[in-house]
Amino acid sequence: MHFLRDLYREKFEVDNRDPLITFSFGQNEYGVKAPSLLWWTQFLVFIGVTASAYLIVWAVTYYCYISKHNSPNRSLLFGYGVLLPLIPAIPYMFASYLDIRNTFQRYAIVTMYPVLTWFKTVRNYLDDFVRSCKI
Repeated sequence: MHFLRDLYREKFEVDNRDPLITFSFGQNEYGVKAPSLLWWTQFLVFIGVTASAYLIVWAVTYYCYISKHNSPNRSLLFGYGVLLPLIPAIPYMFASYLDIRNTFQRYAIVTMYPVLTWFKTVRNYLDDFVRSCKI
């Protein structure tokens, strides 16, 4: 994880890139800036790290929930008591550890995977509950 902290040394709190092209429109001056390769690298690496963490969550969900080794009550308690609170916490833990300060990166990271994973997990648990009730 040390290489990740080195990768996230740049915080991108201030956009200090020089514009490639500048033009004036009325009394205002505008510029077009090139994309930052380091910003996109940070963003894509974090998506990969978060996806890897959720892969672990999904594997635990499979072995504790889908494979019927546990009683339904125990798997529901584990799912709603441990997994569902853990799902939104994972990106916050990584974002705090890596000290991500860019507003867009932080927003995208802590909303994308948690929402998708949380609702998928809830749907799986509800489907299993309905099947166990034989409704």
